[in-house]
Amino acid sequence: AALKLFAEHGYLSTSVSQIAKEAGVAKGLIYSYFESKEEILRSITREGIDDIFSALGESVNKTFVSDEEVIAVMVRIFDRVLERAEFYKLYYSMFLHPHVMESFRDEMEEIAVRMVTPFLDYFASKGYEDPQSVILFIHAAADGLIFNSLFNPDIFQIEKIKPMFFKLLTKGTL
Repeated sequence: AALKLFAEHGYLSTSVSQIAKEAGVAKGLIYSYFESKEEILRSITREGIDDIFSALGESVNKTFVSDEEVIAVMVRIFDRVLERAEFYKLYYSMFLHPHVMESFRDEMEEIAVRMVTPFLDYFASKGYEDPQSVILFIHAAADGLIFNSLFNPDIFQIEKIKPMFFKLLTKGTL
């Protein structure tokens, strides 16, 4: 219930009373499980982080050696985001509220380090002078594609755009 409301109305605009009503339980019951609305959000965020790493399996713990491995991981990322659209709408909306994001800095750093390291090694192995800048560019492009496919799916049809993105990712050209 909380995920649905946070995704639809935003974290700041959703009250614990609304969550309880949506869940069909008393507000007091919510507080018997969570100390605050922030703790509810933290629980949802932790579950989302665990879910993406579960979907990626061991690929986040190894160095990619081929273009095919990189594409397979990106396909899993895109697919998981679309499967869990509600969570990722919430995730992206959190970035619009710096004070909310500040309280989730540790979780966001965990994602960044675990997701970026295999890609850094991959781009370094391909001979890029500055693999960190390359991964920042690729990350921004992937974020933009994902964000727009979630919030503007009629315009940003991810299935049409993914092949171009993968070609750019692995070959450096469209």
